Amino acid sequence: IDVPFHSRQLLPGVSAFRSLLEPRFSYASIRRYKERLIGQYIPNVYAKPFSIDRLYIEKVAEVTGSANLYRLLETFETVDDTQKTRTLLIELLAHQFAMPVQWIDTQDYIFSRRSQRIMEMGPSPTLVGMAKK
Repeated sequence: IDVPFHSRQLLPGVSAFRSLLEPRFSYASIRRYKERLIGQYIPNVYAKPFSIDRLYIEKVAEVTGSANLYRLLETFETVDDTQKTRTLLIELLAHQFAMPVQWIDTQDYIFSRRSQRIMEMGPSPTLVGMAKK
């Protein structure tokens, strides 16, 4: 199968992928695990640690063009942190297959922090191999 993953050619599929993600991320589960995301998760769409700060969400909205994130920003002051986390996480994941991977910036961030442990989850050590180069 020849699919242009991480290409904007796949943007029309974001909505369908989002609809698959939304029921899998309940408000309760996000409330329970949000602290594991904030400052820890580095999305490949925007190579900075996950944050629910307004500026971070603005930057992700600019990169993705996500209407859902722009709506979140319109109501930012009235939405609780769990809902901000849920909306942002779903939008990042929904867009990741249709956006260029910011791997060099991600590596720069990780290596500049002198990280002690980096975990790669996947079927093969793809990122480890790229990092060694």
